[in-house]
Amino acid sequence: MAVETTTGLDEFLLSLESLPPRYRSIKAQHLEAAHRARRKGTRGFGPSVERVVEDVLDFEDLPASRPGPVYPEGYVRPDFGVSQRTFIEVTKWGDSNKLSSILANGILLKSKLPNANYFAVVASYGVTGGWTYDPDVEFYLDQAPTGLPFRPVDGYSGFPRIDRLVGRIKETLR
Repeated sequence: MAVETTTGLDEFLLSLESLPPRYRSIKAQHLEAAHRARRKGTRGFGPSVERVVEDVLDFEDLPASRPGPVYPEGYVRPDFGVSQRTFIEVTKWGDSNKLSSILANGILLKSKLPNANYFAVVASYGVTGGWTYDPDVEFYLDQAPTGLPFRPVDGYSGFPRIDRLVGRIKETLR
C-alpha cells in the first residue's frame, strides 16, 4: 500500500525511509529528529535534506563544504563542494521549477569552470508515492536538449540510490 504524502515533512520521511541499508545509522538519527520536529509542530525541514546528504558524504569519507559563489554576483552557489571542481546540489523533490534551476546552475557553473563536475540529489526521486515525477527528473537532468557541447549535470540520484551517486562522485575524484 502506497503512503500518501500530504505535507513536506511526510515527503521527507518517505524519502528518508528509502535510504539504502548501509546508511541505517544516518536514517535512524534523522528519523528521530524529524519525528521530534513533528511533535513540536516544526514545519521547516529543508535543511534536513541537506544534512542527510552531508552525513552520507561524511560516512563515505567525502569532505563536503559550503562553497562560495561561483560568480561575484553570488547567484550560483551549489549546496556542497566535495573538491575544487566537484559540486552537489540538493533538493527535497523535483518540480519543473527546481529541475530547471538545477539545469541552469549546471550550465552557469560549467561555463565558468569548464572542468567542473556537477551532481544533483533529488531526495524523493525513485521513491514510490513521492511528489517527484521521475520522468521529469530524467528529462531535465539527463536528456534536456540544451544544444551545448557538455552535459550540465553529470549525475543525479534520489535517496534510494544515493550510494550509486556517491560511487560516481568518487570516480571523478580519482
